[in-house]
Amino acid sequence: AVLATTSLAHFVNDGTVFFIPVMADLLASHGSLSAALITAMLTIFYLTSSGAGILVGRLADKGGGRGAKIAIGILSLGVGMFLFAIAIAGTHGATRGFLAVGAALVAGVGSSFYHPLGASLVSDAFDPRNRARALGANGAMGSLGRALYPTLFFVVTGLVASQASAVVVFGVVAVGAAALLWKVRVDPRQPKAPAQVTAPAPP
Repeated sequence: AVLATTSLAHFVNDGTVFFIPVMADLLASHGSLSAALITAMLTIFYLTSSGAGILVGRLADKGGGRGAKIAIGILSLGVGMFLFAIAIAGTHGATRGFLAVGAALVAGVGSSFYHPLGASLVSDAFDPRNRARALGANGAMGSLGRALYPTLFFVVTGLVASQASAVVVFGVVAVGAAALLWKVRVDPRQPKAPAQVTAPAPP
């Protein structure tokens, strides 16, 4: 269960993250956003992702609830996709820029959850003899997501006849994956109980 759920999360997480530059291209092609603003949006996404990842790594070290935290991260990526879709289709000018930056911020935070938590989960679930094999399979699913998502976008766009609608589809995929991950909530290592301090016996 750990390998299956973390591999699903890795596929959706990395696919969506690799999809962010496509969002930048769509926003630029729809006009009204300057190159400087597009660059700022991408910078905010990657800085937020790396900065929040440090905090999430500390959560992973504490253990407990890691499957649920991964679900929250994937859900945040889905919300970011919905905001990008609104920015592409339903807004103009400053409002579009504000939404694009907000979407990048939300998606950046969401993207920071998977890697420290997922690697920690897989490492705890497998003994040293099988750990590298499990991590390799898990990593392959992330690479598959990065490879397929941009191509799938154009396939889905052809089916729904709208780029913004295609972005919504990927948001729905992320939300659906988050719901499944929340329901399963795997975590082979329970959080450590606080140390008990025993008072010295009276003389």
